[in-house]
Amino acid sequence: MQLMGIPARVLVVGLLGGGFAVIGNMLALVMIGKINQKVPESERVGYFGWSSGIKKRYRLLYPDSKLIFAVRICEVSMIVCFIVGIWFVMKP
Repeated sequence: MQLMGIPARVLVVGLLGGGFAVIGNMLALVMIGKINQKVPESERVGYFGWSSGIKKRYRLLYPDSKLIFAVRICEVSMIVCFIVGIWFVMKP
């Protein structure tokens, strides 16, 4: 089955990868919110244009939290879906 010339399996994998990307981004925004609750106003992190040091700062403030693990699972799953999607497109 194809939808607008896109095979269904490519569409499903693309939607899964996009879902993991959205969930991972939402979890990263939760991390920023939790960081901003603990630090003084002068050290707060903006929600837009944030740096790659968010995970490091979050781990320092919340060493036992599983949120970073969940973000990494989403990142890896998104990359795997991207690779599988490319493989499906390249497969005859």
